[in-house]
Amino acid sequence: MARRLVSSAEKTWPISIRYHPRARPALHLDHEAYWDTYGFALRDGEGEEHHFGFPEHDRGRMLFTFVASYTDRGRDATWPGGVHDKLVERDYELVDPTRGPELSPLVVVALEDLAEFATHKGFAFDPERKRTVRTFGALRRGGEHFDPEEVKIAE
Repeated sequence: MARRLVSSAEKTWPISIRYHPRARPALHLDHEAYWDTYGFALRDGEGEEHHFGFPEHDRGRMLFTFVASYTDRGRDATWPGGVHDKLVERDYELVDPTRGPELSPLVVVALEDLAEFATHKGFAFDPERKRTVRTFGALRRGGEHFDPEEVKIAE
């Protein structure tokens, strides 16, 4: 039976995943997502978590793109094709993320606010660029340090 991700929305769509922003869907999952689902994690049979985000509607499905993988030792540098092999060979389950970027709660809130501000136009225009510079500058001045590799903005 397909698992649905949590939301206040009513309609759901089947989930597909891909491993690069310009790639075609690589796997169709037996799960469904609401239109406002930001992302999710798949845990493979050996306990590694593979995070997917950047949702798009694609021919009646929700298409999510691979973001990063995490083990109990931190971020894993597996190339996306290797993630596909792990999911296919080891099987997987849809889970709430328990591993992930090492970001403080303040950084998470600031980045979520920035993402919400830029949702409609992306970062193509001056207001979004200025807000980005101000957000990152304020976090740095406030002593909030984070690994830039853990902050990923879609192309």
